[in-house]
Amino acid sequence: MTRAATSPLLTVVLTAALALTGCAAGGGDPSATGADGAAPPSSAPPSATPTPEEAAELVGGGTEVFPGRRMVALYGRPGNPALGVLGEQDAEASVVRAKELAAQYEPFSEEPVVPAFEIIASTASAAPGPDGDYSEETPVEELRPFVETAAANGVYVVLDLQPGRQDFLGQARQYEELLRMPNVGLALDPE
Repeated sequence: MTRAATSPLLTVVLTAALALTGCAAGGGDPSATGADGAAPPSSAPPSATPTPEEAAELVGGGTEVFPGRRMVALYGRPGNPALGVLGEQDAEASVVRAKELAAQYEPFSEEPVVPAFEIIASTASAAPGPDGDYSEETPVEELRPFVETAAANGVYVVLDLQPGRQDFLGQARQYEELLRMPNVGLALDPE
């Protein structure tokens, strides 16, 4: 099964994910600004997170995911073909497949078409599991080869979270090191 990342729902989810990422970085903290909107003086060293002016360029150009691009994604969980076509082959073959799929959409799109992976990073489960959250999280080390291969080949990555009974932000923090990469976004899937 392939999924074109153009639905209004995905746009809303990605927008929410970007807002969530901003909140996780302190963007939603009301104490971060004074009553006049100015940032309070700080003796803390500057953050390693780039400012919008120095943000890394995304796959397909620019620094904003939407608008201005159409993403066409392979969906699934690496190593598990039952959960989508992304799990049917290794990372390198997935890049080739995603690029071929995206190329099929090029003639029909006014926006640049960007090949993407939507990786199921966590899967909701019927049982509570050892941590009691009804979600099975894939370790970062298992996802890293797909994310790094995608980055090296101009493929955007969306990490799909199904947190079960864990809160979205808590689960997203487990994947923070991957989410800091400029080719990685977040999808919140409330299954």
